[in-house]
Amino acid sequence: MTCSLKEIALEAGVSEMSVSRALRNQAGISDASRIRILAIAERLGYRPDPRVSQLMSHLRETREKKTSETLAFIWSDGTPESVAQSSYSQELVHAATRRAGEMGFRLDQFWLCEKNLTAKRLSEILNSRGIQALILSPVVQRTYAHASLDWERFTTVTVGLGLRQPHFHRVHHHHYQSMLLALRELRKLGYQRIGFTVHPVLSKRMDHAWRAAFLADHPLPLAEAANLLWVRVNDDAAAQQAWLESARPDVVLGEVAAPDMLPAALPDHIAYATLNWTDNFPNIQGINQCTSALAAAAVDTVTMLFWRNERGIPLQPRSILVEGQWRRGDGTC
Repeated sequence: MTCSLKEIALEAGVSEMSVSRALRNQAGISDASRIRILAIAERLGYRPDPRVSQLMSHLRETREKKTSETLAFIWSDGTPESVAQSSYSQELVHAATRRAGEMGFRLDQFWLCEKNLTAKRLSEILNSRGIQALILSPVVQRTYAHASLDWERFTTVTVGLGLRQPHFHRVHHHHYQSMLLALRELRKLGYQRIGFTVHPVLSKRMDHAWRAAFLADHPLPLAEAANLLWVRVNDDAAAQQAWLESARPDVVLGEVAAPDMLPAALPDHIAYATLNWTDNFPNIQGINQCTSALAAAAVDTVTMLFWRNERGIPLQPRSILVEGQWRRGDGTC
């Protein structure tokens, strides 16, 4: 039978509040006392009661919604102007703002690339405003990015795979699953010679997940599937035409939202599907990456870590994958 907080407190010679703080890894207790209390709890066989945990979670949620804590949404690259012009960025930050409000937080935006703003200065600004929870945006203009804030002060979650150092908990789209879903849906429509084209920067940033799934689950043998893959190193019309003549796809799957964003127009007999569906092009079939769900998951994760007082760079970072949805050419699922 598990012991109580009172029994641990009596054994350790401390208050029940100190025991509670030690078990929840909260501030207000020395490291030495925390280690000693945890050892006593382990020896006495302490196990948390899930019903009590549920009640405390409800109480914390009620308290959180009455606070005015602020989350920082930090754009890893880009400017206020480029963010304002990007429908993806706008959907991401609006969904994050909405979810933060539901959790009792407000959300403020910051830009790492702002002129004369150093990492040290941004850390000082966030600290002076009492902001301790950060969401780092996806990297969209480079392959990878790095950031160097005073991380020990903050609870941090990253969106996307572009920010490689430091390695935080992250939320990102399940690219491998999306390619499997796209291939399955295109096969249902009768396509066999499914071609795939992608820019090398984007492919590298996502650890080539799309390429791996494409080759692993293509309906044709591996050698033919490899010929149907075009990584656009030479991103020009002549290179596209040469690939189309060699591969002879009946449908092209690409990372751009619409076929007119490719180096050249596709012939009328070749269909197109996208791995990055947006409502700007509702008549294009493809994968909706569910950006709003991605943003909500990032807010949920960072607020949970924040209330658990988990600051700094995690020893064992976790990744949360958000799956996409297939959209037909009429924009419906």
